[in-house]
Amino acid sequence: GNPLPEPLIEIPDQFTIEQTDITQDHYMSLLREKRNQLLKDSDFSQLADAPLSTEQKSNWSAYRLALRDLPQNVVDVINPIWPAKPS
Repeated sequence: GNPLPEPLIEIPDQFTIEQTDITQDHYMSLLREKRNQLLKDSDFSQLADAPLSTEQKSNWSAYRLALRDLPQNVVDVINPIWPAKPS
């Protein structure tokens, strides 16, 4: 067989690693933005006069805790697994 052609330019490994870090940081920033919005959207659930049962308030509290913990617990920042919103 014919040998593979030489690449047109050689990309150092360090460049690839830096680009990956930038991408990871970008997606982590997007994740935090969405997480913060979801927390704001669920603020009502923690008010003393929210029209929710004790069980519903507990479910919303657990959901909000999972959202706050998400950045530290995320495995894939591009496709994070979001906690299920209580009904």
